[in-house]
Order: sequence, then structure tokens, then C-alpha cells
Amino acid sequence: MWDPAAYLRYDDERGRPFHDLAARVPAGRPRVVVDLGCGPGTLTANLTARWPGARINGLDSSAEMIDRATALGPPVDFAVGCAALLTGAGCAVDAWETTYVHLLPALADADHPVLTRMEGTALRPARAALDDARWADFRTGPGARLAAAYPVRSGLVSFPFRRVFIVARTGARAEENS
Repeated sequence: MWDPAAYLRYDDERGRPFHDLAARVPAGRPRVVVDLGCGPGTLTANLTARWPGARINGLDSSAEMIDRATALGPPVDFAVGCAALLTGAGCAVDAWETTYVHLLPALADADHPVLTRMEGTALRPARAALDDARWADFRTGPGARLAAAYPVRSGLVSFPFRRVFIVARTGARAEENS
């Protein structure tokens, strides 16, 4: 689960996949648009301008993200949830996978940028379970392995970030667009 503050540190990198996905949605006047994995809602709010007549919903599995999104105050309905049942609900699904390469700056007296990124998501459970001293000891292991796996070149670390995209339409809308 992402920490909303850490998530927003990578807003530019996260924005590109969002806009790429939105460009692939063929609907001109949908009744409902759902952003699955909406995070802190900053990008979801943009959907209200693209589809002003639609009801916009943002779903994320993280209650912290939904709290942050709701605090923005956009005319979007945010809720904790997931969309594991799209095909079961009769939706026509177009899904694809893309790997973006994020160029993370490696600052001179700072931790490895991939470690910093992971502290906001995958390493959160470990951090929560350890006191400060044990956390400092623990993070040296992943830090060294990440530095070896993702070397710094010209002050940057190339970090591949896989994204799975899904555009789903209800049966009636799917038939109209066929």
C-alpha cells in the first residue's frame, strides 16, 4: 500500500500512465467513469473536466489514499474498493500492459532512489513492525541489493515500472462502440 505523501513525490511519473490510459478511452459521453486505483485522487479530479456530464468514481484499496482524495473536495465519489469483478459484471474489457522507465535522480548524500520509492509502498509493513534502530539495520540489506540491481548512471537510476491498463464498458455501451 502506498503512503499518500510518498505517492505524490512521484506525481509526474504517475501522471503519464494516467493520461495515456485516458486517451485510450473512446467514450464521448459516458454516464459513469470509474478510476480504479485512484490513489490520492489528484488525477481522478481531471476526469470531471473531460466528461462533465458523467458521474466520476474513484476506487482504491488503500483507506489512506481515499482519505487524501476525499479531502481534495472534487465532485468525485471516492471509496475503498477494487474491480476484480469487471468481466463477471458483463463488461467488455480491453486490457494491456506497458512498462514505463522512470528516471529517478540519485542525489549525492541521499539513499538510493528505488529504496526511497519502496519505503512508500512495499517496505511499509516492515517499517511499521520495527523500531528506528532495527529499521536502520534492516534497510541496509535492500539498499545494497537495489543499488546493485539499479545502478546510478550519470546521476540517474533507470527504474522500470510495469502498469496494467484496463478499459471496461458495460454491455450496452460496448455494443454501441463496436
